[in-house]
Amino acid sequence: MLYFRDAADTTFCVPVSRMTKMETTNGTTVVMTFLPGNNELNATAGGLKDIVTITLVTADTEKACMHDILSTINATHSDGFIEIADDVTGTFCSSTIASIATTLDT
Repeated sequence: MLYFRDAADTTFCVPVSRMTKMETTNGTTVVMTFLPGNNELNATAGGLKDIVTITLVTADTEKACMHDILSTINATHSDGFIEIADDVTGTFCSSTIASIATTLDT
């Protein structure tokens, strides 16, 4: 399970298998998209999705950020818990991450 907590203390834990993509369009953020937990049927027809938007410390470090996230996911985890980002504690799997925002069931 991937773990995220944003500055508003919204916690999002999602199976890795629900991740559909990581993308960037502006060089300052990485957007991770997931199939939603409450509306699987509509997700396959272009419906709802869960989104984590990662703001980067430095522009144009999105490749390094994506690499660090994938390395964290692919590392050995004895308990299945994979912490990607916690804004409240300031713990991130990559030094390129400044903060995150979650948008669930959009």
